[in-house]
Amino acid sequence: MKLGVYSEQNQEWLAMPETMYRLSAHDSPQPDVSMLQVARPQPDHTGLIPICPELAVEVVSSESARHLQIKIQLYLRHGAKVVWVAYPELRVIDVYTGSGVRRLTEGQMLEAGDVLPGFSVPVSAFFEGL
Repeated sequence: MKLGVYSEQNQEWLAMPETMYRLSAHDSPQPDVSMLQVARPQPDHTGLIPICPELAVEVVSSESARHLQIKIQLYLRHGAKVVWVAYPELRVIDVYTGSGVRRLTEGQMLEAGDVLPGFSVPVSAFFEGL
């Protein structure tokens, strides 16, 4: 995935596949992919990560809409700057931030603004190999 390449080129970022985060005593979501700054406090690798990633990516397959919306709001409420929700069958990505949501289609560019400076790929590239 393009986020892994970004992480390799920008050593201050970690691309984390299917990593579980402990956001509260009752909430431990596991995004499909997440981006975490290396400079943030890191736990040992034996437990859940007790912080929220800056960017969380959810790929929609069989999850209920209600459960997905709960996870999106959970990420944003606990400090995520952006949440990408990818719909492979529709080939669109919904980009959630604290100020709202916008839908990107294959002809548009996926960017992460201030979160991942310089990251920019066509939405269609996100779905390559899926």
